[in-house]
Amino acid sequence: MNNDTNVKIDSKDRAIIKLLQNEPKITHQMVADKLAKNNIKLSRQSIQKRIKHLEKNGIIKYAVLTNEKELGKEITAFILIELGESHIKHLKVHKQLLDRKNELELLEIHYVAGQEDVLVKMRTRTIDTLRVNLVKITQLEGVSRTRTMISLTYVERNFPDTEEEFLKALEVVGTHR
Repeated sequence: MNNDTNVKIDSKDRAIIKLLQNEPKITHQMVADKLAKNNIKLSRQSIQKRIKHLEKNGIIKYAVLTNEKELGKEITAFILIELGESHIKHLKVHKQLLDRKNELELLEIHYVAGQEDVLVKMRTRTIDTLRVNLVKITQLEGVSRTRTMISLTYVERNFPDTEEEFLKALEVVGTHR
């Protein structure tokens, strides 16, 4: 992987990335065909070469995203964690969160600016399991306070372009107008 943060990508690369974000399992030929409809002429081989370049330079990465609700995890929560003043405590909390990320059902750990120091995203089965995991987090050495927000709904990563698409994503089409 290239550590150069100034990897050159052009509008064709951005168009390829957008197609892959919307349809991750699309074939190289299908990418070429869809781009051709937008007057971007690239061969299947050229698409393949560009994607390999984007992968090699860390622009495109892959992950398996699961439907956590279908797996029985109904609750998504964001927990803001305030730490003590000592940087040593920050390192201890970081290590504890990483060591216990599966047990605590953490999907993401972010270090943030502001009153709080850490933001974690958790996906868990019930309010009871959320409560248990919150108690565990508050008991970590170095944690002085937490603040929790529970997600009521989720709008896809690729934001809807129109109000109707947005309302449909919220599953409330027809209830507002």
